[in-house]
Amino acid sequence: MEEFFAKFRNSKKEENRNNKVWLVPSNINRFDLKGCFNEFREVYWAQYFKFQTGDTIYIYSASPECYIKYKAEVIGHDMPFDTKIERQRKYMKDPKIFNKYVIHNRFALLKLVDACRSDCLSYASLTEHGLKFAPRGANKLSGELLKYIETDF
Repeated sequence: MEEFFAKFRNSKKEENRNNKVWLVPSNINRFDLKGCFNEFREVYWAQYFKFQTGDTIYIYSASPECYIKYKAEVIGHDMPFDTKIERQRKYMKDPKIFNKYVIHNRFALLKLVDACRSDCLSYASLTEHGLKFAPRGANKLSGELLKYIETDF
């Protein structure tokens, strides 16, 4: 019964907030996000920031690619480790990293919305529209930069 009320409280909180738009980095040298999205159309993302269900996440592929590759929607947040997450282990380049995420025990479930269809969202073009530095963690997006990114999706 407590679980029901916890979900109810969380849904009420979500109704009272505006959804946020985030830019988060992904490292192809650590995780094969493309392979994971191709197989599952979603990814369990280690959550270190205050993502909420309904938020939009733009995923920036770090060096050597250096451009925004994906748009995703948060369909679950503040989730503890679940055995379903094990299916992603095969996409980790180093199993020790996966074990660190398991110990962290807080995940967001991201559903793939779209993949970038051009090279317009490169680091160079993003800096021309307001990006101050390559993302090293999650950053909230707004203003000109957000409008520019949205035109490509």
